[in-house]
Amino acid sequence: MQETIEQQPVANYHRHVNYIKIWAILLVLLIVSLIVGMIGYQFFAVWMIFTIAVVKALMVVAYYMHLLWEPKFLWLAVGFAVLCLFFLFLGVVPDILLVKLQLAH
Repeated sequence: MQETIEQQPVANYHRHVNYIKIWAILLVLLIVSLIVGMIGYQFFAVWMIFTIAVVKALMVVAYYMHLLWEPKFLWLAVGFAVLCLFFLFLGVVPDILLVKLQLAH
């Protein structure tokens, strides 16, 4: 006797994402961060580049890794990792600014 398993539609199915659009947004953010890096205000440039990097990382995680359609617990776990990343950036910023100032003199 063979049992048949009925295929149930996945209730959590998400729509198809336009990956080219997401890639284009990531490319524009990369170009913006490069342009910001060329301006003379070092403190502003460093913070803007780090902010854009976090936004790009969240976009990659949300769309390319499909976290946008996962349970909220995973968002909390990723949010904690991003918070740790923020503190890492906060610790690195003084070193970046000091090296730039030393090279300028």
